[in-house]
Amino acid sequence: MIKKMTDFFVLLVKKYLPDAFTIALIFMVVMFGVGMVVAGQSFPQMLEHWSTGFFSMLPFTLQMIMVMFTGHALANAKAVKSVLRRVARIPQNNVQAVILLYVATFCLCYFNWGLGLVGGAIIAKEIAASKKGIHFPLMVAVAYGANNTLLGLSSAVPLLVATEGHFLQEEMGIVPLTDTLFSSWNLIITAASFAVCLFIYTRMAPREAKDIIEADPRLFIEEEPEAAEVAQGERTFSQLLNNSPVITVLVAAIGLSYFGWYVWNNGWNLNIETVILLFFILGMIAYRTPAAYANAVKESMISCAGIALQFPIYASIMGMMKSTGITLMIADGFIEIATAQTFPLFTFLSAGLINFLVPGGGSQWAVQGPVMIPAGLALGADPARVAMALAWGDVWTNLLQPFWALPVLAVAKLEIKDVMGYCAVVAIAMGLVVGGLLVLL
Repeated sequence: MIKKMTDFFVLLVKKYLPDAFTIALIFMVVMFGVGMVVAGQSFPQMLEHWSTGFFSMLPFTLQMIMVMFTGHALANAKAVKSVLRRVARIPQNNVQAVILLYVATFCLCYFNWGLGLVGGAIIAKEIAASKKGIHFPLMVAVAYGANNTLLGLSSAVPLLVATEGHFLQEEMGIVPLTDTLFSSWNLIITAASFAVCLFIYTRMAPREAKDIIEADPRLFIEEEPEAAEVAQGERTFSQLLNNSPVITVLVAAIGLSYFGWYVWNNGWNLNIETVILLFFILGMIAYRTPAAYANAVKESMISCAGIALQFPIYASIMGMMKSTGITLMIADGFIEIATAQTFPLFTFLSAGLINFLVPGGGSQWAVQGPVMIPAGLALGADPARVAMALAWGDVWTNLLQPFWALPVLAVAKLEIKDVMGYCAVVAIAMGLVVGGLLVLL
């Protein structure tokens, strides 16, 4: 049954799903029309809403770019890549490859989703390069899917609500990670999602040779070289500074000292800034010199192109939804039929729906948070659960949202239609598991 469902969705998306940027543009145009027809806004009013939103997420966009390039650069460091390659040689068949890839990517993503996205794609490539008979589209789907079956230390919503001065602090206060990411009920949801999704991915692995699609050999021939130190040439003073590990040691000492001071005073209640700082420092340590790290970041920025290009588009959609009250209309429909017990479920479902229009946990929190938190408080729902339900809804339908697959596809040189069918099956199962547990726990 799983194979039939997978085949159906694979065929469906290959025929009808356009590129991620095209989808964003279509959503933007549709939302412009919906604002006029449903919300009764005039054309000039919609122009104002659109323009206000277009640049409204620039700070958040930079945060997401930094999360991406720090994780991407670290994953491409010689030492890290060497470990990933050794890990990739372990599996002997498709099922073993799926299990190893899923577990490894899940662990990487728990610490940094940028590291998980790129690291998972690298492992998938290395498995395909070292073994014959590996179904490469499934490997890439697993590498992407494993990043969207958990909420880890770089998840935007729990980090944002744990940060002093977040925009909903007056309503819900500062919520520590112990009440969100590290709460017992969230750990149970994470474990259940992990087990169910891993089982489904293993059932998707082809058993017959005729069903296997191997990676294009050109993928490995055209592989970009690892980021290396800049040549020292005549060893001028400037080149000596550029390639001096002493500078890296000093900067790393300052950064790690701040991180240690922060943890000493705040415990492990990390926020998005501290996570970015930690992976920035780890990247510098991995590359040893300023020139080598700068070169690695330059290569990593290619993977950020989709974020930089599409976030302003989605910001304009967010602006139109928020200013016209469409988000409020959607949320109100759930609020009318919800109770304190079921409100997290409806938050989860509405977040999954709105995620198609506003991808990214932070941007979605900006749209839905001001609506869902006051409504949840009015119903007597725990704001920490509401916030995490929204974050889970965002992660859940990321499996069907092509935006975040861009970095993985860039490494694997595949198109979204090659992997989306597999992700759709997992999304159905994950929706049932997470939605059910949000009500029961």
